[in-house]
Amino acid sequence: MNKLLLLLCQCIHAFQKERGSLCLFLSTKDDYSLNKLLHAFKNSDEIIDEILSFKDSTNTQFNSEADKSYSKLSNIFNGFMIKAEFREQIKTLKDKNDCEIEILDVTPFYTHSIVIHLTYIFTELALVDQNNDPSEISAILNFIHWKERIGRERALGIIGFAYNEFNSEQFSQDFKILLNEQKINERSFSVLASNRQKKVFINQYKANNEIETVHQQMEANDIPNINAQNWFKLVTVKMEMMHAIEMQLIQLLDQTNSLVAATYQSLLEDDERSRILDFPFFRNLSEETIHELFKLSNMKDYKKGSLLFLEGEPASRTYVIVSGCLLYTSPSPRDRQKS
Repeated sequence: MNKLLLLLCQCIHAFQKERGSLCLFLSTKDDYSLNKLLHAFKNSDEIIDEILSFKDSTNTQFNSEADKSYSKLSNIFNGFMIKAEFREQIKTLKDKNDCEIEILDVTPFYTHSIVIHLTYIFTELALVDQNNDPSEISAILNFIHWKERIGRERALGIIGFAYNEFNSEQFSQDFKILLNEQKINERSFSVLASNRQKKVFINQYKANNEIETVHQQMEANDIPNINAQNWFKLVTVKMEMMHAIEMQLIQLLDQTNSLVAATYQSLLEDDERSRILDFPFFRNLSEETIHELFKLSNMKDYKKGSLLFLEGEPASRTYVIVSGCLLYTSPSPRDRQKS
C-alpha cells in the first residue's frame, strides 16, 4: 500500500510543479518557461498512467475500503483532463495567446481540481492501512499541507513579481496569510512527528537564505527586488527538498509493522486493561474482538502541555485516557476550553 502512497505523493508533486510552470509560462515569453511546462505535462501524464495501472501491474490486493478509494482516482484524473483542455493547446511560444486559462485562475484551478482531491485519497489510503502508525500519518499530512502552501507561494510569487502585484495591499496581504499558514503547518508537524520523523527532517531540511530574505522584506512591507523566473527557480529548489523529505517520511511507514503488531498483553498491565474495558465503548464485546482492537493499540505517556490532535484534522485514532486529564481548547469564543 505504501508504494501507492509514494506514487500519489509523486503525482501531487508533479501537479504542483505543473501549476508553477504554467504560471511562469503565462507571465513570460521565453523558451525556458515553455520547456519547463512541457516537461511538467509529460511527467504528470506518466505518473497518472503508473498510478492507474498500479493495481494490475503489481498484483496488489486491496481490501474493500482501499479499493473504494483507489477506484476514485480514475474519475479524478478524467475530470481534471476534461477541464484542462489548455494542456493540449500549448506546444510552442505562440500558443500562449490561445491558452484558455488566465494566470490568476491557475492556482485555484490546480489546487481545487486535482491537488486537494489527490491529497484526500492519500489520506484515505494511508489511514485504511492498519500497519501504519496513525500518529505518524498525522505528522506526514501536516508536512504535505505545509509543502502545498509553499507550492502556492511559488505560483503567487510569480504573478506578484511579473505583474508588480505586490504594490496591491490585498495581494500582499494574501501572500502574508499564506506564509503564516505555512508556519502553522510547520509547528503542527514538529509537535506531531515521531522522533525518527524529526530525525529525517533535521537531516534533510535546509533553510534558503534568499527566500528567508524575501519573507523578511514582505513582513516589513518592502517589495523584494527579484524577477519571476528567479523566484520560480528559488522556490523550486525548496520544493524539491520538501519532496525528498516527504518521500522519506512515507518510506519510514514500512518500518513500523513489527511495532504495530505487538499484542496488547505486552502493552498493558492487568489493571490498565481492566480500566479500559470498563469504558462503555468496550463493554459487551467478544474476547476475540477485544484482542483485535488492542492488537492495533499502544500505550503512550504524554508530558503536560503536549498536543494530541488538532481540531479539523481527519479522525485517525481513538484515545482512551487511562490516567490523568485532557484539556480541550476550541477556537470558538463561546467554548474556549474544556477539561
